[in-house]
Amino acid sequence: MAKPTSKSELLELIIDHHRQMERYLFYFIKDSQGEFIAGDRPKFSKKEMVQPGVAGEYSLKDVLTQLSDWEGRLVRGYEAGVRGEVPEALDLASRDDGKMEAIPAEHQKRTLEAVLKEFPASYRQALATVQSVPEDDLFTPGRYAWTGKATLADAITICTYEHYDWAKQHIRRWRSRHVGKYLNKGIILERIVAERRQLEKNLEGLTPQEIVEGGVIGGWSVKDILAHLTDWEGRFLGWYEAGLRGEVPQTPAPGLSWSQMDTLNQQIYEKHRDRSLEDVQAEFQRSHQRVLKAVEEIPEEDIFTPGRYAWMGKGTLAGYILANTANHYCWAKTGIRKWRKMTLT
Repeated sequence: MAKPTSKSELLELIIDHHRQMERYLFYFIKDSQGEFIAGDRPKFSKKEMVQPGVAGEYSLKDVLTQLSDWEGRLVRGYEAGVRGEVPEALDLASRDDGKMEAIPAEHQKRTLEAVLKEFPASYRQALATVQSVPEDDLFTPGRYAWTGKATLADAITICTYEHYDWAKQHIRRWRSRHVGKYLNKGIILERIVAERRQLEKNLEGLTPQEIVEGGVIGGWSVKDILAHLTDWEGRFLGWYEAGLRGEVPQTPAPGLSWSQMDTLNQQIYEKHRDRSLEDVQAEFQRSHQRVLKAVEEIPEEDIFTPGRYAWMGKGTLAGYILANTANHYCWAKTGIRKWRKMTLT
């Protein structure tokens, strides 16, 4: 990867790589501006997050601790340098990207809840620190004693997006090896049914006028959300059926990559926004029954075999099933419930 040559490029790399890593860790939600952001709900159970083996002997909790620790080193080093102090040097030359550093005992004793709370706060502080640095200071070798002969941009690179990539690769490999360890087909079906039931409870009592009212999640109405869920269920079924025929469909859509989710979701919204409420509601029910029946018929081994079909890459059907059913229902339920609480009570 080419080194950034401007402050804007550096910030873009930090933000983009952190967002890519977050997709492996948290469910995404829409903020008040309609932008998809990482929520505070992890994709893993507490039990999974403290299991060793994600990066060597270390757990997912340990990996997050490592990321926050390096971000903290960056912030402390820069602030000390601004004060004219010389903190402990950051040995950039001898760092080995493939190994997990020893985690101090006091960090290992921290609770998972504390680590999850610190994780986004540490990132925001590191990002704000980089934003505050004068551009000339970023690319001047030896500008601060703690970076040695390297530039501050070099130190930022290692403390932020190189570490985010390191974490993402470990998490991705771990998920591909252990996706079936804490799941089975029965649990997946139970989650689909349970989350769907909770979603439908949050739809009860809404009038047709309320269902087409905008501003529920971003600018979307409840009707838009139901059409969105249905579209993604159909999208998954299309991929799966194409795989059965030996075909390799373009995912998530022809001409679009997974990094262009916002563009695709906008296209989905525009495709369905003029449909009648009755049509959207009827398809919402039919689509769910189709996808539930399909999952019931998929052999359990196929659900947990990485790369079972070429369109999946190294992923598993389990991940795609949950993303387009239970997890999606949970996202919709949460957004609708918050909206009802704010506007209908």
